[in-house]
Amino acid sequence: MTKTEIRLDLTDVTAKGDSELNITQKNQVSNIEDIRQGIGQDYATLEKNVFLLDGNEKILEQDNYSNTGYCSSIMSGLDNKFENPIELVIDFDSYHTSAGITIHFGDDAYCNDLLITYLSDGEIVFSNRYKPNTSNAYLEKNVIENYNQIVIEFYSMNLPNRYLKILDIEYGFEKVFSEMDIEAADCDNSINILSSELPVNTLDFSVVDKESVFNVVNPNGYYKDMQENQKISVYEYLNDKKLFIGNFYLTEWSNPSVAKADFQAHDLIGVLDNYTFKGGIYNDIAASELIIQIFEQANIIDYEFEEYLQEVYVSGYIPMCSCRQALQQVLFVSGAVCTTSGVDGIKIFKPQKTQVKSFIEDNRKEVDTTEVELNQTITGIDFALSNYVLKEELKEVAKGNELGIITVKFSNPIDPITLVATNCTIIESGNNFATILCENEDGYRLEAYEYQEEQTTILIQRLSKGNIKESVLSVKDIKLINKNNITQIADRIFNHYNSTYKTTLDIGGDEEIVGDFVSVNTFNNFKLLGNITEMSIDLKGGFRKSITIDNAILKQGTVEFPFTGDIYSGYVGIREGV
Repeated sequence: MTKTEIRLDLTDVTAKGDSELNITQKNQVSNIEDIRQGIGQDYATLEKNVFLLDGNEKILEQDNYSNTGYCSSIMSGLDNKFENPIELVIDFDSYHTSAGITIHFGDDAYCNDLLITYLSDGEIVFSNRYKPNTSNAYLEKNVIENYNQIVIEFYSMNLPNRYLKILDIEYGFEKVFSEMDIEAADCDNSINILSSELPVNTLDFSVVDKESVFNVVNPNGYYKDMQENQKISVYEYLNDKKLFIGNFYLTEWSNPSVAKADFQAHDLIGVLDNYTFKGGIYNDIAASELIIQIFEQANIIDYEFEEYLQEVYVSGYIPMCSCRQALQQVLFVSGAVCTTSGVDGIKIFKPQKTQVKSFIEDNRKEVDTTEVELNQTITGIDFALSNYVLKEELKEVAKGNELGIITVKFSNPIDPITLVATNCTIIESGNNFATILCENEDGYRLEAYEYQEEQTTILIQRLSKGNIKESVLSVKDIKLINKNNITQIADRIFNHYNSTYKTTLDIGGDEEIVGDFVSVNTFNNFKLLGNITEMSIDLKGGFRKSITIDNAILKQGTVEFPFTGDIYSGYVGIREGV
């Protein structure tokens, strides 16, 4: 039995970053910035009977008050009340609209009496008193519009002798669509084994909207709360097991009829397209450091990468481009891939071919859906290598008449140390850009030393057997390829294409995700072993998957690779959990 659950985050995604929090009666271990960033965690505190002595409670390190959120300096009395109410004031630089507010208290106790007042330029927009009965309290379902301040007064706790803890505040709530609400849901996931491109995972789903809460003409509906990049979390229940499919971010939504709503979303890799990476000239920088810089410029904090990337050093040039394009170039030369499938953020790893995650036996395959083809054989790779040489003479690199703060993009990379500004002030600069302040009506002028690109072409060939037609692959637009890494990159490309197979088939869904190294039965006791590179999931149609396995090798008989999963229900699959 399968069923689908989709969670739509209807919070104002811009409010957190725009907020400034001030709160009274603050304990010294508090770190209010953790609330704004949503990274507060619950730690052991010393109230009576607050936690079991079973070793599971987190202990706060002395003088290391990180991820603590807010903890009050006073406790509730025997009547559960605070002697003086605790007041939290949240100020915003811009006006915001949300369907109420969600406050995440500590796990052990929560505030059960509070007053929330929304204000716009000092005028009360809405005020109400609440009596929460849970540690994750969603308060007020009505949409509150155009506020730029929230004042919250906390009066009491649900238990006596308890500190008030606040771990996170979200401006809105999470709407849960159950199996009964969902009319259709399709999810497409993919990776590129060479990272010659970074595919974007997508989600399309439709829900039955009986109350028309997503109808654009409903004044009390949620349509006003809808924003691009709102988070959508997808789960599938397979028998009694809950599988996490992935997180997606809203791109489009519509209501084609009064009682139906359609949603389209993409993953964090798609979100990377919305942010610009400033790029630059690099000399022996760790790939991990470049990855961190890319995610910082995209304001993404949910990512992980394998440790080996700290020992992979990158030299060359990245132009100003989207963060997705920049990440693709770094991963291509580092031999890594990335995915968002089954993980909370972005996972960067080296595809492995040594441990079989899942054996896909015949009883899981749909009849007459399996197709196998031999990958194209590559006899040579034509690389374009670039070297950037600094020309030590001042050259005009930009001029204009615009006034105010301007970001100028250079046509060729420059040395920012040599940048000279006329009639303007340099705010920030790099190899590819300068941000300036110009208040002179005569216009601005920028001069600097420029880097000149010197390009060479290298053809790497491999001896071919038999009458194989010559086929040369061209790799030209990645400026991070150099004499130090070209051989390793060529080896990966040759190994990917030559003497490997690609197979597509439809299977009954289980825990496989893209990137997994799997084994598939073919014929006459032959098995194909390769990485899942594409997976289309029909979440409502019985959790059926159409998958592509690429870079596969053919083996006969028993597979000798070690297996990392469990045997159950007559076949084998992974058991990692969620």
